[in-house]
Amino acid sequence: MKGLIALVSLLVICACSSRGFNRETLRLELGASERQVTDEDIKKALELKPQLPKPFRVGVYFIDNEQKRWDLRWNSQDKDAILSLADDLKKTGEVSQLFLLNDSVVTGRDIKSIRLAAAHHGADAILVINATSATDQYMNRLGLTYLFVFPALFVPGTMTDALYITRAALWDVRNEYLYMAVESESVKRKRAPLISSDEQVELIKAKHDSVAGLRKEILRMMNELTKK
Repeated sequence: MKGLIALVSLLVICACSSRGFNRETLRLELGASERQVTDEDIKKALELKPQLPKPFRVGVYFIDNEQKRWDLRWNSQDKDAILSLADDLKKTGEVSQLFLLNDSVVTGRDIKSIRLAAAHHGADAILVINATSATDQYMNRLGLTYLFVFPALFVPGTMTDALYITRAALWDVRNEYLYMAVESESVKRKRAPLISSDEQVELIKAKHDSVAGLRKEILRMMNELTKK
């Protein structure tokens, strides 16, 4: 009970309003390393041309968070949701196979290391999938009743916001030509008593919806790509 009282006091002082999400910072986590870009780099990128054979094989690689955060690790359900696109993509006649890259072959998180692993697998293109997330927990007006401690057991004065962003990029294995980049975002919000509020539950829901949205975006963009 003493711990609950201390927690309530801290929330009353520090968590009366939402901090919100800094999407710009979160999206930077999904980007490439901050190396200095030169005009020569830009020139080389412009000189790249698409060169996929027909049909082509697509490898899929899920990047796990370096800090090993549980919410940014990919489980079998997440991977199956993306790999289940195989049948839809094969119907176009442009994609012959969609398969998962073996983590043991990938030596680094940079695109060149991933392309090398994809080449070892015999892939023509590599679909790289990444994610970032954030949570925000704060009190609404009812949260002021927590000063009396016991309302924290039943008054829905705690707000929990969970944001999950997933991103996918399709690269040419041979020359690093970028064919497409898509993104999906999901936000979940729940109002509950302090004692029963759970950021993890809302984050799992947001992740599930974000992955489902990313699957739709990948299918849409791949269909557009194969029509060209």
